[in-house]
Amino acid sequence: MYCQQIMIENYLDIKQDLNPEIYNLNSIQKLDKIIIGYTQGETDWSKFLLQHITKTSPGIEITSYTYTTQEDFTSVVSSQNTTEIALLICTEFIEIQGTMYECMVPNSTKTTFIYNLIYNFSYPSEYTYTENIQRDVVRVKYLIDQGLALYKASSSPLDIEIDIQAFPVVDRLMTNYNVVSVFGSAYIVLAGFLMTIVVLIEIVKEKTNFIKVYLDLNGVGQWDYWGSWIIVGFIMCFIGAILIQISGMGFGFIEFYRIPWYFTIFLCFITFFSILISGLIIAVLVRDTKFAYTISYALVLVGIVFQLILCGPAFIKFLHFDDSEYWIVVLRLIFRAYPLYNFACVFIVLSTITGVHYDGVEKMWLEGRDFEWSDVVNPFTGTFYEVYTYEMPSCVDSIVYILIFCIGSLIILFYLDNIIEHNRARTKPWYYFLTCKTKSASSLAENLLSSSTQKNLVLNIHNLTKRYNHIKALDNLHLQCESDEIIGIIGQNGAGKSTLLGMIAGCITPTSGSIQVEKTRLCPQDNILWDYLSVEEHLNIYENLNNIQGSNAIELSCLNNQKTQLASQLSGGMKRRLSLAIAVCSSPKVLLLDEPTTGLDPIVRREMWKFIHSIRKGKLLIFTSHAMDEISVLAQNVLVLDKGLVKHYCSVNDLRGIYVNNYVFMVVTENQEKFHVKMAKKFPWVYMRPDMDVVKFEVSKEDKRISEVIRWLEENRDVKKWEFTQESLGKIFIQ
Repeated sequence: MYCQQIMIENYLDIKQDLNPEIYNLNSIQKLDKIIIGYTQGETDWSKFLLQHITKTSPGIEITSYTYTTQEDFTSVVSSQNTTEIALLICTEFIEIQGTMYECMVPNSTKTTFIYNLIYNFSYPSEYTYTENIQRDVVRVKYLIDQGLALYKASSSPLDIEIDIQAFPVVDRLMTNYNVVSVFGSAYIVLAGFLMTIVVLIEIVKEKTNFIKVYLDLNGVGQWDYWGSWIIVGFIMCFIGAILIQISGMGFGFIEFYRIPWYFTIFLCFITFFSILISGLIIAVLVRDTKFAYTISYALVLVGIVFQLILCGPAFIKFLHFDDSEYWIVVLRLIFRAYPLYNFACVFIVLSTITGVHYDGVEKMWLEGRDFEWSDVVNPFTGTFYEVYTYEMPSCVDSIVYILIFCIGSLIILFYLDNIIEHNRARTKPWYYFLTCKTKSASSLAENLLSSSTQKNLVLNIHNLTKRYNHIKALDNLHLQCESDEIIGIIGQNGAGKSTLLGMIAGCITPTSGSIQVEKTRLCPQDNILWDYLSVEEHLNIYENLNNIQGSNAIELSCLNNQKTQLASQLSGGMKRRLSLAIAVCSSPKVLLLDEPTTGLDPIVRREMWKFIHSIRKGKLLIFTSHAMDEISVLAQNVLVLDKGLVKHYCSVNDLRGIYVNNYVFMVVTENQEKFHVKMAKKFPWVYMRPDMDVVKFEVSKEDKRISEVIRWLEENRDVKKWEFTQESLGKIFIQ
């Protein structure tokens, strides 16, 4: 209880005080109780004053005490917490700070009466502003001054001096009332939401950049991936809980001093972790980074508003009223599944016990007490506005519900990660946990391939089809490949090249058909690297994941001089080498390369071709490309796809025979214009091609007159140099 004391030494003029517009005496009758104290017992004038108050305020309860010091009476008033106004009357002597003072000091002109008024500011009142509260006190003061004036007038004529008194203004109604007491659990859980946003966005970024699928393809299992993020989450939650404890003590919040620090850290830790697990589930469901940002901001906004309103003290106490209706009981059970509701229950109990809180029975703000371990085990009971009683669950029960939520959420996380296609390289049907365990895909593939009549067969595709809605990305594809073979896949955009590689690697589930393939690794078109890891650290991670020691991938990729450099410091060619080295370090039987030299300059491309040739031994290499010179240099066989159908599957030379119809001649001469005129007159049937440096013309392979052209070029003295080649395979994309 915070009190305002009003010291009175003079009287107010009765005639002025009788103005009913200023002081409405009827409102004083709303007072329920007044405590009156005497320093040395009752006197004639104090009895007269008591009778006057009783007469003018019928029905009011008046309790009298005798006290010797002002502090004694204040302690009595503090124990009577429903008192709105207390009156302290100095009847003979009063002790103030060790000095005795005489209460009535008569002299030749006037007599001084000393009394104190104490008003309970924590008592619920219809007034909320200080000026109205002071006016209510003045109305009570009017009764007292009126009674004293009447007492004095009964023995002698009145001669009253008028002094206007100022009322002290209260700075704060409650001491030690802080943001934790006001906003409570919302203040703490905000830190958990912020940590969850960071983790959620990073995981979705890994998904959109295909890092998660790539890790899955390179031996990082589901438990390894999510286990690493859970460990990161553990560390973040633990650090966050420590920071909450340190900040709470630093700001002087009394709750953080009275509750054991290790219990606060534990409570914040499991709460943060429950929020984090919820964020991981959202990350599994979301596949777009922009949407991840949107859902993150919405998560914080809705979560904090929900915590302030539906997990606030008033609403939670309402849910736990005794003899609640059935729908309230059902609502309470539903809220039990929400971990932050359980955290709010624990927080409300502990902050009520240890912090400043409003007591509905005492009708005042009370200081908390020290924490006891029995407060955690026992249910918490209380009264809500002197009408309703409630019983909140024990802290242990609420903590158990939070832990159950964390365990259940982890199970949901792993289940959704298995069945949602964009999360893993190999998804499962929603009912996978009901099916019997069978042989692994790798052992099944080895058995099927070993039973084949072809000794070195490492890939067997039969009747493979993939549909996206009503569009066929691949249609009825058949393919068998052996080791020590390089196959190039060409076709226009949308022909099905990447879809085929994805299904061989296991990233994409076929609509129908079967694939039997031995150990496979995929090098995607984009470099999937961590900027903050070095070349050597990248290779060590993937070697450890595949239980391989002493891999020579770094030597094969010629990255010895760059092994300590961070990935962010490498050039485009070096990053591509590192990506290939990562795919090779696990010693796969089948290596899939998606456009391995896209975006590289001609010199680096030729170096990459040499590197690919150096790692081909004992492997089946399948790569996609739009560059026909790359197909000509690398591939032994070429698979031509057109709108999901296999158009051709043959060697490079056979493909030239199908698509190349002309020989292209290139002639170097001193005067190109003069030679061009002679050539046109001599051979008008030859197709001349414009070129800045040399004279180019084409002759059909079927034209028997090609020998005449060659003989004429040999005999012509204007010709310095000439050569002919077959027409480029680029026509494949045009045709």
